[in-house]
Amino acid sequence: MNEFALAISSCLCWSIMLTRMMLVVDPGKYEEALEIFSKMQEAGVKPDKAACNILVEKCCKAGETWPIIQILQYMKENHLVLRYPIFLLALETFKAAGERDALLRQVHPHISVECIDNERVVEYKGNDFEDPSSLDRGLVWVLLKKQNLQAVDSLLTELMDKNIKLDSELMSAIVHINCGHCRVDGALLTFKYSVKTGIKLKRTAYLALIGCLIRSNTFTDIVEIVVEMTSTGHSLGVYLASLLIYRLGCARRPTCAAKIFDSLPDDQKCVATYTALVGVYFAAGTADKGLKIYKTMRKKGIYPSLGTYCVLVAGLEKLGRVSNAETYRKEKKSLRKDAYFRESIPMEEKICDLLFARDVVS
Repeated sequence: MNEFALAISSCLCWSIMLTRMMLVVDPGKYEEALEIFSKMQEAGVKPDKAACNILVEKCCKAGETWPIIQILQYMKENHLVLRYPIFLLALETFKAAGERDALLRQVHPHISVECIDNERVVEYKGNDFEDPSSLDRGLVWVLLKKQNLQAVDSLLTELMDKNIKLDSELMSAIVHINCGHCRVDGALLTFKYSVKTGIKLKRTAYLALIGCLIRSNTFTDIVEIVVEMTSTGHSLGVYLASLLIYRLGCARRPTCAAKIFDSLPDDQKCVATYTALVGVYFAAGTADKGLKIYKTMRKKGIYPSLGTYCVLVAGLEKLGRVSNAETYRKEKKSLRKDAYFRESIPMEEKICDLLFARDVVS
C-alpha cells in the first residue's frame, strides 16, 4: 500500500473511532473524544472536517466552550469550516457562556452573523407549538416569532398570575431571544415564571441567562439561577463554574462566588474551581482567606497546577505579600520541571491552566 493510501486509511480509522465514540457517550462526557482528537494529530493524522463537526456539536451540547476554541484554532490552521447548523449551535453556545465569538467568525468569514438572528428564531419552534388546543401557547409563539417582546412580557405576566404552565422549549426560546436582545428584565421574568410553574428550562437557556447577567453587571440573581439549574439536573461543568466564580470575584462579589462554589457537586470542586475561588479572595483584597482556601484544597489531596501558582504569585504580589509570593514562585519552578516527566495531565488541570496560566480571563 502506498503512502497516500495508507494516510487515507489511517484518517478513516481514526475518524470512525471518533464518530463511534461520539455516538455512544453521554453529551457531557467528551474528554475521551478530545483525547483521540489530540492523539490523531500526534500520530501525524489530521482530523477531517467531519470529525471536527462531530466534536464541536457534542461540546456545544455539553455547553463547554474551551474545547471548541481549541478545535476552532485547529480548523483555522487547516482551512476547515463547520456545517452551517453546527456553526449556529457554536455561536449560541458562545453567547450562552458570555464569551467572545471572534475566533468562530474568523474561521467562517463567509457567514454574515448579522443575518442570522431572524433564522435562529425558527429553530426554536418545536412540535408542541403546533397544538391547536393551546391558544395561550400559540399566542406567545406568534408574538415571539414577530419579536414583539414587550407584548410577550405582558402576556407572561398575565399567564403567571393565572398559574398557567407553558412548555420547556417555548420558555427556553423566550429566554434565549431576550438575552440575544440584552433584555435582562424579560429574561428574568421568564426564569421566574419557570420557577413558579415548575418548568425545567434547557441547560443552554440557564447559561444564556447567566451570561446576559454578567455582561450587564447584574449579579443579584445569579446564585438563584445556578441553584435552580442544578436542582433541575443540569450542571455548569468545571470550565464554566471556574469562569463564573472568577468573574464574580473580578466584580467584587466574593459572597456570591463562594455560594456558587458551595453549590457545586463534589466532583467539580477540583483544582480549577478552587483556584478560581482563591483568585476571588485575592481580588477582594483578603489574602489570608485566599491562602486558607488554597490550604483547604491541599488538605483534600488536590494538587496545584501551573495556573494555581500563577494566581497565587500574582495575587500575593499585588497585595504586598512578597515573601509568600516568592515561596510559591519557587514551587511553581519545581512544578515546571516535574511536568516533563508526567505522562498525562488530568482534564481539571488543563482547564485550570487554560484559564489562569495565561491571560485568558479578563
